[in-house]
Amino acid sequence: MRRVSRCESRGDGRDVGRLITVLCLFVPSISFITLRFGGELLLTELLLALLLLVWLINYRVVPRAPLFWFVCALVLLWLVAQIVTDIVRETAFADYSRGWAKIAFFLVSFSSVYFLISERRERVILFGIGIAAGQILKISFFPSTHQLENPWKFGLGFAVAVGVTAMLSVRWPVARTSYSCSAFFIVLGFFLLFQGARAQAVICLCAGAIVVVQYTVGRAKFATVPALLLIAVAASTSIVGLNGYRFLVETGRLGEEAAAKYYQQLALGKGILLGGRTESLVSVPAIVESPLLGRGSWPRDVRFSNQFLVLKADESPQKENSDLIPTHSFLFGSWVEAGVAGGLLWVTFLVVIGHYLLFGFRRVGKYLALTTFLSIQYVWDIFFSVFPGGQGRVAAGFAFALLLTVYSRPSLSTNARDR
Repeated sequence: MRRVSRCESRGDGRDVGRLITVLCLFVPSISFITLRFGGELLLTELLLALLLLVWLINYRVVPRAPLFWFVCALVLLWLVAQIVTDIVRETAFADYSRGWAKIAFFLVSFSSVYFLISERRERVILFGIGIAAGQILKISFFPSTHQLENPWKFGLGFAVAVGVTAMLSVRWPVARTSYSCSAFFIVLGFFLLFQGARAQAVICLCAGAIVVVQYTVGRAKFATVPALLLIAVAASTSIVGLNGYRFLVETGRLGEEAAAKYYQQLALGKGILLGGRTESLVSVPAIVESPLLGRGSWPRDVRFSNQFLVLKADESPQKENSDLIPTHSFLFGSWVEAGVAGGLLWVTFLVVIGHYLLFGFRRVGKYLALTTFLSIQYVWDIFFSVFPGGQGRVAAGFAFALLLTVYSRPSLSTNARDR
């Protein structure tokens, strides 16, 4: 059953629909504007909260999307577990207020975006373009310290990938969109290698290869992409990307700083992947020590912070004075902070992403490239990135809302004239 609002029942549904479509572009594009009152809040997140409230008040038919409601329940479970953990651990107000707000605003962003984009396909593209525009404006006018050092590594590479892919998907049929986006990902991936954005480069290269495989399999009328083929393609492109990065470092094309960092990671004896994400080598033991009950928002334990310093061989005063348990993963970070309930959500999203990559790709038509790129991006983030605030939280809400829309609503697949 289609969702019907009171506005539509009075005959002005078309105007409301057009307004919502415009908001899908406008709301994420102003994500560079930050409001400050006791903390930091994006104007975009405030607007998404208001839109969600309006939807809950005006719509009288609940969407039949069991997986969406299940995920919402998991986010609420994560929040409840975080609250209980912070009470038991007697977490300071400055820490638990940020921890609870982080989860609550992710739920708002995710659910609000889901309601916005699940009705019409063009809203997916507009929201993607808005996400890219907001991040590019932020980097251009209000960059963080990391973005000043390497904008392509810290946001610009992701924004360009999402924005260009979304724009390429507006008019072209499936074949032209898939092949052109695949070529774009590969070119962007090699460009990012020269910019020192190693992880983002590998993500783009994997997306470029997997999009071609998915489209070819779909045209051949196979029901699924063989899992071993998908793993082989991802592994091969990752090896190409990492070897390309090694070549650039060893020939001095990335500069002395990149070379020093590369050789330092190799010296740890954990390989390039874990050498660059040594936080996981510390957060996993922290989880094993207390798997059910978390350690609280922004958890502190000098044993694990000292272990991290030893692994990094880093004796900088700034890190010596920090006793925070290092986490660099959506999954491990939420598990350390909130206990096992914090990890359930991300395991569920991994299952959804796996289902999309193997089966669900047949539903998205010319939006194949965008959805596949976001899937690969957030597989990496779930394992190897800090759960973001601000713009990153809105982008994550958009990506997971899109994946659930694809999973639950076949209406996103294109019609015959798009093929």
